Amino acid sequence: MSSRFPHSRANQNQEHFALCTTHTIPQASLTAQLEERIATAYPRLCRLAQATGVPSNAVEDVVQEALVAAWQHLDHLRSPERFDAWLDRICRNAAYQYHRRQPLHEKLFAEHPEGDLALALDSSHSSGCDPAEEYDSQALNALLERALSLLPAEARQILEAHYLVEVPQRELALRLGITISALESRLHRARGSLRQVLCNDLQAEAIDFGLLSAQETLLTWRQTRLWCHLCGQHRLLSAFESCGQGNINFRLRCPQCWPRFGLDALDSNGITHLGEVRSARPALKRTMRSLITHFSQALQMGYETCSCCGSSAQVRIVSPGEGSFPLPQKFWLRSDCPICGPRLNTLDDVVCWSNPSLQKFITVYPRHITEPDAVVNYAGQEVIRFSFISVTSTARLRVLVQRETLQVLTAFQE
Repeated sequence: MSSRFPHSRANQNQEHFALCTTHTIPQASLTAQLEERIATAYPRLCRLAQATGVPSNAVEDVVQEALVAAWQHLDHLRSPERFDAWLDRICRNAAYQYHRRQPLHEKLFAEHPEGDLALALDSSHSSGCDPAEEYDSQALNALLERALSLLPAEARQILEAHYLVEVPQRELALRLGITISALESRLHRARGSLRQVLCNDLQAEAIDFGLLSAQETLLTWRQTRLWCHLCGQHRLLSAFESCGQGNINFRLRCPQCWPRFGLDALDSNGITHLGEVRSARPALKRTMRSLITHFSQALQMGYETCSCCGSSAQVRIVSPGEGSFPLPQKFWLRSDCPICGPRLNTLDDVVCWSNPSLQKFITVYPRHITEPDAVVNYAGQEVIRFSFISVTSTARLRVLVQRETLQVLTAFQE
């Protein structure tokens, strides 16, 4: 990037610079002198911009903005011998203006993305052109202002002074009568307190904006928009937990049915690779696709590899009334690991979930329940019938499945 001054107002400003010197300087020599001063100052201005917290990818733009401003106001320079100090002050002001243009969440987190706190912020940057993005940015700023208001006074004041009022660290340390190292420690603790507020008091909103790291969303049950398909009366709770070997387990649980049956609505058992997904709907879709593929292969082979210990586990279908299960009227998919013990999945989830007719039904009727499974006669053979009933209407979907192969034979709505 060029470090030359722009040529507009060139003669007027160069003449002013010449008049401020003790003797007349030829035009060509004056231009060369200015360019030499700028070339010498450029690395120093870059370091100055970085020292005020400007990220490396924006330093050159800030410095160039400062040079343009300096050239446009060269007639304000009274003492050429103080040219460097004058230019430094303009660069510092340009850096502060850069910070003022950044959304509040960037001021607080982008320079110090401890852990994954700044994860997904790219998607919430306001371009100033898209009204939806502008709205999201305003909502995010409002969230962080709420979080700041919940902090202890000392933590709030130090964050506001440094990140919002933009007091440089050296000046702030002098005001507080502490060293810069001590100030950095206080800022670190204050950011930690802010993160705790986001993890607890404002967790749902923070998750929506992607402000929490993957680790910070683990082991916390939170309400989703998904309805329990056993009772149809409560929205499911979701949790992400570590299950060893770097795997993340996704679980859904009804606050009413879990105490009653001791059974999660869904347990991925570490089979699904979730990556950074920590939202219920995307995790549900990814989990169900993985479970369908996994158990289809396991049923063909008669066994699976346990995702927790790596042992070979026998897989089989258990019919209603066979054994003692929480929901005796259901068909179950049972996996028996010699180390970890038995694991259960309802068969209708694995067999029917990807069926287009069921997907359409649950999209139209998200609040639905399942009826007891049944064995019925269809086209001269015994088949399994799964039934899904809307809670808010009289709609009912029947899915008939071949008993041995688990192939969906037909699906129809009543």
